[in-house]
Amino acid sequence: MDELQWSSPVILRDWLMALLVRRGPLPPAKPGVYVVTLSGWTGSPSIEAGPLHVGGSGVLLERFMNLVPALLGFYATDPWIGRHYGGRKVREYCRKKRKQVGDLILSWAPTSLPCCWCVERILIDSLTPLLVERVPTKCYCPEDIR
Repeated sequence: MDELQWSSPVILRDWLMALLVRRGPLPPAKPGVYVVTLSGWTGSPSIEAGPLHVGGSGVLLERFMNLVPALLGFYATDPWIGRHYGGRKVREYCRKKRKQVGDLILSWAPTSLPCCWCVERILIDSLTPLLVERVPTKCYCPEDIR
């Protein structure tokens, strides 16, 4: 997926601090994919970066509005409180492994390909993120690009 234009990977802690002073980049309000990794990378995410979670969305900004609070622990046992299952799983993984959530790396890429769901499936297949427990959303493209 080298053709994707990934945002510069950001350390969650540093990104949140930059957002507080209005200097941090936000994901665009358009379709795309995103990745949460244990370590940094350049160019495109790789297996070596320790991918924990890969996701896709029709509106990246809206999905991050669910992901980030879940990563920070804003959820309850009720499945409707804290609406990002992947974010919850990543936080629980960090707690069990005694890793700092703030040290996680985030990045996103708008999709120029037909469907963000197709791209999400390709990334899951190629990166094999540690915490994938679901089948990606079904694509309704006229033809599957895999």
